[in-house]
Amino acid sequence: MQERNPATELRQFGNYASYRLVALQVVCLSAAGLIAVGALFASILLVSSRGVTAEWIGMTLDPLIAAVGCGAGLAFCLARPTKGLIAASRILACAAAIPALVNVILRVRGTGVNPDHVMGGSIHPGKMPPVAAIAFVLLALLICVIRNSKGIISYVADCIVFLLGLLVLAMVSSWVFTLSHTFEASFVDRTPAVVLCMLVLLSVVAFSVRAQHGGFDILVDAGVGGRIARFLAPIVLTIPFIREAVRARVVRLHVFPEHAEAAVLGAMTAMLSLALLILIARHVRRMEEEIQGLSLRDELTGLYNLRGFRLLAEQALRLATRSQMPFSVLFVDVDQLKQINDTHGHAAGSTLLTETATLLTASFRETDVIARIGGDEFAVAGQFSLTGIRIAAQRLEDQAAARRVGAIGGKPLSVSVGYATSADQRRVTLQDLLDEADTNMYDHKRRKKDGGRLKAAGANP
Repeated sequence: MQERNPATELRQFGNYASYRLVALQVVCLSAAGLIAVGALFASILLVSSRGVTAEWIGMTLDPLIAAVGCGAGLAFCLARPTKGLIAASRILACAAAIPALVNVILRVRGTGVNPDHVMGGSIHPGKMPPVAAIAFVLLALLICVIRNSKGIISYVADCIVFLLGLLVLAMVSSWVFTLSHTFEASFVDRTPAVVLCMLVLLSVVAFSVRAQHGGFDILVDAGVGGRIARFLAPIVLTIPFIREAVRARVVRLHVFPEHAEAAVLGAMTAMLSLALLILIARHVRRMEEEIQGLSLRDELTGLYNLRGFRLLAEQALRLATRSQMPFSVLFVDVDQLKQINDTHGHAAGSTLLTETATLLTASFRETDVIARIGGDEFAVAGQFSLTGIRIAAQRLEDQAAARRVGAIGGKPLSVSVGYATSADQRRVTLQDLLDEADTNMYDHKRRKKDGGRLKAAGANP
């Protein structure tokens, strides 16, 4: 039996449960359907006769069948389809591929026969170029294998995604270059805008579905790698087209000699690559800081946890030892936390802990290491002399006693403290100081209990 990987299952569950991804798929499919209906009515009502060219709204029968079939096939592939829905999606995809495949075959053979006549009549005189027909064929093939995640078929599906993305990007960039007059080109034999829009929308849906099962899953992953990939993907895909557009402009203007143009474009590409590298490095550093914050911080109080305390306090102790400076550790325990949880609820106990954290943060320096190292235990480490840590401990007790907490009925915040100091001549470890401070804290707690019992006995002779 194959061993289950909890991390993989959790990631896949997160991908399937991603409302953003599902919303994107639904929006793209809905938009593609509306565009198909609008183009169909525009062609039937002969909108082009009122001044709108076929290049913008024209759609012949073959791309309409291909788009509708592929869209319906993708709709059946969403979420967790049954075997019946998967079979229906493959049948629709195969039916959608027929007119596009006929278009490609007839163009390759050079028969000059209009594929729309083969399919039973023309809706509009606009034609689908071979590159769009090939893209629809690839999209139909992808739908047939879109949910395979193992074996050679999975690699084939990823290759189809790659080729489909290549064709779609080429068609989109061709339109953009033409509209911006980057190159001397015309709209003759160009993919109609509505066909290209539907193809782009359907390709986005197909890619998002395939990314949940194949090699592109990093782009929909919820982890750090997925976030970095989504951040860089638009930049990586845009830079080559920007470079080509700039190159075309520079060549047409003839501002520099040919060798100077090459040098300028090469320098521009190098600087763009450097900027991208800096962006990547900064993004990775920010992710590392977030990860370190999650692993070294206590979620409730925002202070360092035990791991963060040991890491930073060890460094501070080494620095103090090297500088022959005294170093102290203060151990703080919140009194009667268990009883407060039982009496007032865990929310009151959490409020008590956050109040203690706020008090510690306000009472000590930013250079001191303040942490919550246990359920009701806190620790502070820094360069304090014995006199300095004694004064700080007494001040902390006084400030805690003066602090009233509404979550426990306005009663004062009560803490027990203990401390330990490393003298100049005495080399100790952080654990030694923690153990000594812990012992002193329990002595302090015991003295407080004994004092409370004596007061109670004196009040009731």
